[in-house]
Amino acid sequence: PFTPTGDRPVEYPPLTAAFIGAAAAIVHGVVADDPSQRLRRFADLSMLVLLACWVLLTVLTARFARDRPWDAVMVAVAPGIIAAGLVNWDLFAALFPTAAILASRRTRP
Repeated sequence: PFTPTGDRPVEYPPLTAAFIGAAAAIVHGVVADDPSQRLRRFADLSMLVLLACWVLLTVLTARFARDRPWDAVMVAVAPGIIAAGLVNWDLFAALFPTAAILASRRTRP
């Protein structure tokens, strides 16, 4: 995705780009050669995956901030995530530092 020969280069880091590529490959393998259907199904799958990332991010936050449950509530109802969370792949990237914080808090880095 980072080569200029691709028809749609990806601006995201490699791991996120691989995640996007996996979603695109699933859609490409399932949906017939109708570009509008592929686009719609890719958007649908992306939103479902990002919604799962949001839920997992909220759960991870609740687990590492057990003494502050309102932190997880703030993640769950964050206006920025509500407004743009399902149209941007940053929720996927946010899982990794949140998991690292949880692991560090449990003294298992």
